[in-house]
Amino acid sequence: MAENSPQGARAATDAPVPDWTLEQWRTICSQAPTRIAVLDPELRYIAASPGWIEGFGRGDPDLAGKGFHDVHPGIRRSWRSALARASGGLAGTSEGEHRVSFDGEPMWIRWTCTPWTHPDGIIGGVVVSVDNVTDRVRDRHRLTLAEQELHLALGAARAGTWKLDLRTFDNDWSEQTWRLYGLEPGQVRPSFESWAQSIAPDDRTRVLESVREHIERLDEGEVEWRVDLEGRERWLMARGRPLTGLDGRVEHYIGVVIDVTDRKLAEQRLLARTRELKTILDSIPIAISRIDRELRYVFVNREYETLFARPAAEIVGLRIDELIGSAGLATAAPAIREALAGRPATFESRLTFADGKPRTMRVSLVPDAPQPGKVDGFFLLSVDVTAERAREAELNRIRDKLDLVTGRQVAQLTLLAVAHELRQPLHAAATFAEVARQSIPAADGGPDGARAVERTSAEIRRANRVIDQFLESIGGTGVGDPTGRARVDLNAIAARGLAEFEQHGAGGSGSSGGGGGGGP
Repeated sequence: MAENSPQGARAATDAPVPDWTLEQWRTICSQAPTRIAVLDPELRYIAASPGWIEGFGRGDPDLAGKGFHDVHPGIRRSWRSALARASGGLAGTSEGEHRVSFDGEPMWIRWTCTPWTHPDGIIGGVVVSVDNVTDRVRDRHRLTLAEQELHLALGAARAGTWKLDLRTFDNDWSEQTWRLYGLEPGQVRPSFESWAQSIAPDDRTRVLESVREHIERLDEGEVEWRVDLEGRERWLMARGRPLTGLDGRVEHYIGVVIDVTDRKLAEQRLLARTRELKTILDSIPIAISRIDRELRYVFVNREYETLFARPAAEIVGLRIDELIGSAGLATAAPAIREALAGRPATFESRLTFADGKPRTMRVSLVPDAPQPGKVDGFFLLSVDVTAERAREAELNRIRDKLDLVTGRQVAQLTLLAVAHELRQPLHAAATFAEVARQSIPAADGGPDGARAVERTSAEIRRANRVIDQFLESIGGTGVGDPTGRARVDLNAIAARGLAEFEQHGAGGSGSSGGGGGGGP
């Protein structure tokens, strides 16, 4: 609290608070827009403004005649002292803000105690005014917290702040900014030139030209460069924007500078791995591409370039249908839906490429899911299976031919078995007929018996000839042609055999029937 000296008290007396009647004080206070209270020499309330009553009246709308200390028994000791001095003729005001609590609500105030006197110089009491600065204090507190949080965040991010005066090109650097530039605070005058000297020589020209271009355009900018910190190369990134003054002109740039060494090293490692991966993918004889959720190409390997006879720079960014056509996209649509749902899919499609040759492609889609439940797109692997499908067709033709040959061999063996079975009784019958012819004398059997035996032998010989013709038709001598080189028409053989049996069978029956109806 800053109190007036006796000279100040006399000065205050030279310009006293007006000598109003109590009613006048009440009228003035009732219209006052501020928190004000008028007390008598005993520090009893004469009048109070509505704001005072609302804030400090403790629920009592009529404070007149009540003692200030009775209404506010818990006020600070400094207030009590100030009120006592004011009642003795010395004005006073608070130093800074004071936190008080009325009805449980915290409030920050600045107060003033001023004596009021009658025209004759007798002190009539004290006028107390209070300025509620709660919002101002809270705003300042929030600002302080924000500054502390910013300081912590900048420290954690290895970052600092800077401010450039465009009139003098002097700089204002935070403590961390000095460290990032490899300088001790106060080591040099913080200026544009001293900052430029901290930039690695290989980067200096590029960085300064970029910064000057941004300043000329008065736009936001970002630039990266290297510095040497105790023999270690570090990467810094500064981002700044123009700051407009009260007159609307840009006089300053403000911004941050951040140590991005870890990010740059990670980018370099990633770039190296990307190059290695591309080298590997370019050596694989499979057309590989990566496609995002918008169905646009993000990456293609060399085989993909060759397949479509277009460089990667022309393919990346295109939609699938812009490369393979709407019909090709329609064919791939079911598999694409599966892949974007997180499930692998495969299909085959017949496509004609830049060389005009149609190809059968086996296409596999693998979801690009960096984390569960999140699919960014898919990888597309295309393999030319045209030759493979042609070989499969040829193998199927060979297999069908082998099945046909095998069927012929089975038929031949069956016919051989049938011929063998037929020859057995024919051989027996021929032997019996020969024995009968030689054993039966003509006198016993007579001419008819001899003729019957002869006819039987003739029939047996004709049956053997029919079997021989069968065997010749299927392979000559009864072994057939197992290689399948000779074309055999089994239907024709069967038809001829049946005709031969019917012809000889009919003839034999007719001869027997024309023999006079007798047998041996």
